[in-house]
Amino acid sequence: MWSYVPAWSDAAVRRFMRRVGLDLVDDLLRLRQADNVGSGWAPEAGGVRELADRIAEQRRLGAPLALADLAVNGDDVLAAVGGQPGPWLGGILERLLESVISDPGRNTPERLLGDARAWAAKR
Repeated sequence: MWSYVPAWSDAAVRRFMRRVGLDLVDDLLRLRQADNVGSGWAPEAGGVRELADRIAEQRRLGAPLALADLAVNGDDVLAAVGGQPGPWLGGILERLLESVISDPGRNTPERLLGDARAWAAKR
């Protein structure tokens, strides 16, 4: 199980959503409510409602949570950086995704391709 605290940043909420999976996060919240009831607590104990509201807000904002949500794709990165496709490309894309999960404002082609160039130069 997991433990939510209101001090979680929005980035922490987005990481939680990604780690659990968008297709499962609502089920996990319902499971937590059922576990709370089975433990003799109120269904919303532990901030379940607050976390659900924060997740709904991230969804409403269209927070980038998957590689497909990036403003660039692997072809864009290859064109900007050069080289051949390979595991390094997946690593760069994952780093780009983590950067936009931390700060969705970074999700622009210019910013992401600049980061990709810098990271690729260090490989």
